[in-house]
Amino acid sequence: MKFALKSVVIAFLLIFFICGCQEEIKIFGDTDSVEITDYSVTTQWYIPGYGVYQNYSKPGFYKNFPDSAYNPRYIIRGTAKNIAGRILEDVIISVSYYDSQSNKITSENSSSFDLTYAQLKDFNIFLYVTNQNFKNIEKIKFYISVG
Repeated sequence: MKFALKSVVIAFLLIFFICGCQEEIKIFGDTDSVEITDYSVTTQWYIPGYGVYQNYSKPGFYKNFPDSAYNPRYIIRGTAKNIAGRILEDVIISVSYYDSQSNKITSENSSSFDLTYAQLKDFNIFLYVTNQNFKNIEKIKFYISVG
């Protein structure tokens, strides 16, 4: 009985520590007006072949796409929610990209959009990997701006 309980506790602690190691989402700006309820990072590219482009996609900041890849890009998909209690105009979500040492590499913005009270809005932000330095990206921070 003690062995079973000890095994359950160890399993729980391992799961907690492994899952708990993900970096906390960093959000700055007008956080009292807009909440980012979820987000994901995907790497996407195309390979030409037989007159068509084959689409490839991997989760996270994938760096090992082939040199022949066409249009490699990182895609940040997320959902913004109006929590201000009023209509919001000209909401912009910005993403800053950082390397593992927290050095800022670049930034990109979403298109401007409006949010009615408690409305959810999906957004996509694309960063085309046009610079070898972009392959060093490891983490992101969000900045919310309300006009």
